[in-house]
Amino acid sequence: MVSEFSGPTESEESDKCGICGSVIENLSLNDHLNAYHPSDDDHYCCICNKHFSEIKRLKSHIRIHRYVVFRLF
Repeated sequence: MVSEFSGPTESEESDKCGICGSVIENLSLNDHLNAYHPSDDDHYCCICNKHFSEIKRLKSHIRIHRYVVFRLF
């Protein structure tokens, strides 16, 4: 009896990033983490302590706090 091999399963050919949820194909997960989520460049919001791996996302997030404070007064 000969069975057909359909190729690697989804879990064998891709990984999911635990930080951003991206499905990583044809790259190692470590390469993705080093490129998009470097551990030495962690950024935290000083108001709510939310973590951001990119400074531009932190700056965008801080605008939310400014908007909320402005709307309260």
